[in-house]
Amino acid sequence: MKKILIDTNAYAAFKRNDSFAVEVLRTSAYMGVNIIVLGELYSGFKGGSKELNNRKELEQFLDSPRVNVIQIDEETAEFYAKIYWDLKKKGKPGTLKTLRR
Repeated sequence: MKKILIDTNAYAAFKRNDSFAVEVLRTSAYMGVNIIVLGELYSGFKGGSKELNNRKELEQFLDSPRVNVIQIDEETAEFYAKIYWDLKKKGKPGTLKTLRR
Protein backbone atom coordinates (compact mmCIF):
# COMPACT_ATOMS: atom_id res chain seq x y z
CA MET A 1 0.00 0.00 0.00
CA LYS A 2 1.55 3.29 -1.13
CA LYS A 3 1.27 6.11 1.42
CA ILE A 4 2.17 9.69 0.61
CA LEU A 5 2.17 13.09 2.26
CA ILE A 6 0.96 15.84 -0.03
CA ASP A 7 2.48 19.30 0.08
CA THR A 8 1.13 22.50 -1.45
CA ASN A 9 3.11 22.04 -4.67
CA ALA A 10 1.86 18.48 -5.15
CA TYR A 11 -1.77 19.56 -4.74
CA ALA A 12 -1.23 22.47 -7.16
CA ALA A 13 0.38 20.11 -9.71
CA PHE A 14 -2.58 17.75 -9.33
CA LYS A 15 -5.02 20.61 -9.94
CA ARG A 16 -3.01 21.67 -13.03
CA ASN A 17 -3.48 18.09 -14.26
CA ASP A 18 0.25 17.35 -14.19
CA SER A 19 0.39 13.74 -15.41
CA PHE A 20 2.98 12.62 -12.83
CA ALA A 21 1.10 14.19 -9.90
CA VAL A 22 -2.22 12.77 -11.10
CA GLU A 23 -0.74 9.28 -11.43
CA VAL A 24 0.91 9.37 -7.99
CA LEU A 25 -2.30 10.50 -6.31
CA ARG A 26 -4.45 8.10 -8.32
CA THR A 27 -2.35 5.11 -7.26
CA SER A 28 -1.89 6.03 -3.59
CA ALA A 29 -3.95 4.16 -1.04
CA TYR A 30 -3.34 6.78 1.65
CA MET A 31 -2.73 10.50 1.24
CA GLY A 32 -1.89 12.71 4.16
CA VAL A 33 -2.34 16.47 4.11
CA ASN A 34 -1.08 18.42 7.10
CA ILE A 35 -2.65 21.52 8.54
CA ILE A 36 0.20 23.76 7.38
CA VAL A 37 -0.50 22.77 3.78
CA LEU A 38 -4.18 23.55 4.29
CA GLY A 39 -3.24 26.99 5.61
CA GLU A 40 -1.03 27.63 2.58
CA LEU A 41 -3.79 26.54 0.21
CA TYR A 42 -6.47 28.63 1.93
CA SER A 43 -4.24 31.72 1.90
CA GLY A 44 -3.51 31.17 -1.79
CA PHE A 45 -7.23 30.86 -2.50
CA LYS A 46 -7.88 34.18 -0.73
CA GLY A 47 -5.55 35.96 -3.14
CA GLY A 48 -7.31 34.62 -6.22
CA SER A 49 -10.55 35.27 -8.03
CA LYS A 50 -11.87 31.71 -7.62
CA GLU A 51 -11.73 31.32 -3.84
CA LEU A 52 -15.13 29.67 -3.44
CA ASN A 53 -14.56 27.23 -6.30
CA ASN A 54 -11.06 26.37 -5.06
CA ARG A 55 -12.37 25.74 -1.54
CA LYS A 56 -15.16 23.53 -2.88
CA GLU A 57 -12.70 21.47 -4.94
CA LEU A 58 -10.37 21.11 -1.95
CA GLU A 59 -13.30 20.01 0.23
CA GLN A 60 -14.19 17.34 -2.31
CA PHE A 61 -10.58 16.19 -2.36
CA LEU A 62 -10.42 16.05 1.44
CA ASP A 63 -13.70 14.08 1.56
CA SER A 64 -12.04 11.11 -0.14
CA PRO A 65 -11.63 8.18 2.25
CA ARG A 66 -8.02 7.94 1.04
CA VAL A 67 -7.20 11.50 2.16
CA ASN A 68 -6.45 12.25 5.81
CA VAL A 69 -5.74 15.57 7.48
CA ILE A 70 -2.86 14.89 9.82
CA GLN A 71 -1.58 16.77 12.81
CA ILE A 72 2.04 17.75 13.13
CA ASP A 73 3.97 16.60 16.17
CA GLU A 74 7.56 15.95 17.17
CA GLU A 75 7.57 12.55 15.46
CA THR A 76 6.45 14.23 12.24
CA ALA A 77 9.27 16.77 12.53
CA GLU A 78 11.84 13.99 12.97
CA PHE A 79 10.45 12.11 9.96
CA TYR A 80 10.57 15.31 7.89
CA ALA A 81 14.20 15.90 8.87
CA LYS A 82 15.17 12.38 7.75
CA ILE A 83 13.44 12.71 4.40
CA TYR A 84 14.85 16.20 3.84
CA TRP A 85 18.44 15.09 4.45
CA ASP A 86 18.05 11.93 2.37
CA LEU A 87 16.81 14.07 -0.53
CA LYS A 88 19.49 16.72 0.04
CA LYS A 89 22.16 14.02 -0.34
CA LYS A 90 20.62 13.30 -3.75
CA GLY A 91 20.84 16.99 -4.62
CA LYS A 92 17.27 18.30 -4.64
CA PRO A 93 15.33 18.32 -1.39
CA GLY A 94 11.56 18.46 -1.62
CA THR A 95 10.99 18.70 -5.36
CA LEU A 96 8.68 16.67 -7.56
CA LYS A 97 11.61 16.10 -9.92
CA THR A 98 13.43 14.32 -7.09
CA LEU A 99 10.44 12.05 -6.59
CA ARG A 100 10.40 11.18 -10.30
CA ARG A 101 13.83 9.50 -10.13
